[in-house]
Amino acid sequence: MNTDKFKSSFLGFLDEPTENVLLVKGQWGVGKTFHIEQCLEENKEKYKYIKVSLFGLDNIEDLSRAVSESLINNYISPSISKFGKTVASVPFISKFIPKELPSLDEISMENSFTKFVIFFDDIERMTLDLQMFFGYVDRLKNTSPFKMVIALNDKQLKDKKIWELKEKITDREVRFCLL
Repeated sequence: MNTDKFKSSFLGFLDEPTENVLLVKGQWGVGKTFHIEQCLEENKEKYKYIKVSLFGLDNIEDLSRAVSESLINNYISPSISKFGKTVASVPFISKFIPKELPSLDEISMENSFTKFVIFFDDIERMTLDLQMFFGYVDRLKNTSPFKMVIALNDKQLKDKKIWELKEKITDREVRFCLL
């Protein structure tokens, strides 16, 4: 699929209310990450997004923490930091403010996040078990309004269990290549 067709399909996925998980396949170096980020940036007024690199992640706790921290650092903290600093400056209040960031499971989202995309990149570089990863994605798919995009080098994963697992999780699949 060339750049124009990819962009059209990607935007179709974003606007399709019944689809939540997109799998973008392609060889290393064809520009999957670049074009996904470009499409998301061009639509950032309509869709907020975070990118989570899966490189080196080897357990669900690390994955959940990476998603949570990216979400908090990019969208939650900036909107509440001014309020938080004001509240923290009030005597005796600061001791009730949590010292650590909550996990994604502990965050309740408002309606402003219903058009939100989590972009998972570098799946072929993670050491986390594929079944665990897709179980995590399935849980998010079934319990949140988030859309998810998963980019992968399918040549590198051709012998992996991913091809059985992704059928139950992904709603749309596209191949990106340069023509």
